[in-house]
Amino acid sequence: MKIGILTYHRSINYGAYLQSYCLASALKEKTGFNVEIIDYSMPEAEWWYVRNLISKNPFEIFRRLSRYRTFKKSLQLLPLSEQKLITGKMERVIDFLNSHYAAIIVGSDEVWKINKIRCFPNIYWLPSGLNCKKASYAASANRTDFDLLSPSVKENIKRYLADYDLISVRDSNTLNQIQRLLPEFKVMRSADPTFVFDFDPGKAREAVSLINKKYGIDDGRPVLGLLTNSREIGSEISKRYGREFNIIAMSGSNPFANRYLYNITPFEWAAMFSCMSLCITDLFHGTVFSIKNQVPFASFDRSAVYQKYESKILDLLKRNNLEEHYFFTKDPSFDWKKTITRIDNIVSSCAIEKMKAAVVNERNTFHEYIESIKKLFERETSN
Repeated sequence: MKIGILTYHRSINYGAYLQSYCLASALKEKTGFNVEIIDYSMPEAEWWYVRNLISKNPFEIFRRLSRYRTFKKSLQLLPLSEQKLITGKMERVIDFLNSHYAAIIVGSDEVWKINKIRCFPNIYWLPSGLNCKKASYAASANRTDFDLLSPSVKENIKRYLADYDLISVRDSNTLNQIQRLLPEFKVMRSADPTFVFDFDPGKAREAVSLINKKYGIDDGRPVLGLLTNSREIGSEISKRYGREFNIIAMSGSNPFANRYLYNITPFEWAAMFSCMSLCITDLFHGTVFSIKNQVPFASFDRSAVYQKYESKILDLLKRNNLEEHYFFTKDPSFDWKKTITRIDNIVSSCAIEKMKAAVVNERNTFHEYIESIKKLFERETSN
């Protein structure tokens, strides 16, 4: 039986790429099934990343183009389907999936977020017409509020999801929204797949050494990973830690960083956490890799939408007793002086044991999913 993973693997985004790789690798390792990533994307999404290369700064265009090419080259390392499919015609995608796969797993990532790039309905909801088994893994609808959707869209979402054989989501907000639509349906909460795949420590050291030669990041000071393009955060962090730490931007440029690693592969990005002494991030996967590598970290949310519901970052930290690492800049009580004091405390007394426990806790949810998926699909393996 061939299982296809439908996700955002072609995104110019380190977390999106790595979760795709980790899910395919872990599923194949733990189940023995024939697993591949369906090399599909929507034209709107592909054009969005091309348009994002534009900048008023010629040097920034060069850096964005360089990173874009690196990601495209990195696709060769993913277990992709032989056929690439980039189309907005749902019928064509459905025909392709029906003719190639006995089962589809959609996820991980924000595959159920509805926006202008990927409008509803789209194939990531696994709509009517598919005659294969349907499942999700750690899917998320982050920043999509089902209550604001039209009754017809909500009814279609309910109809699509009711046809799934197994539903797994990544965060409590998505879980609660689906359970309100389908109270009789059991929904699992599962770890982001980057938690469950171990990268080779030797290759990580080698990658860091190569990055140091290319960018000259080793100046004798400990490394502070700055994973945000926020000038405000960059400024405050630089004022406090700029002399003590070598500040390295990794996921986007920040004028307060000493170096910007604009052209590293997703695996090199993951490797860099192994040499950090502090990580400042507003990224979910920046938080995940800090926890995995037991790096002292501060995770920021900056969107006012999280005044209404918990973000995926806060959700992850709350269930693992790591809330002291969370900062919300839109909170009326937010204060930089208090924030820096809290970060100082995080650096001086890193919660290593709690981070180790968090990794074990998250991995356990993956093992639970594997048992469920085996029971669902094992009868099909002889096909």
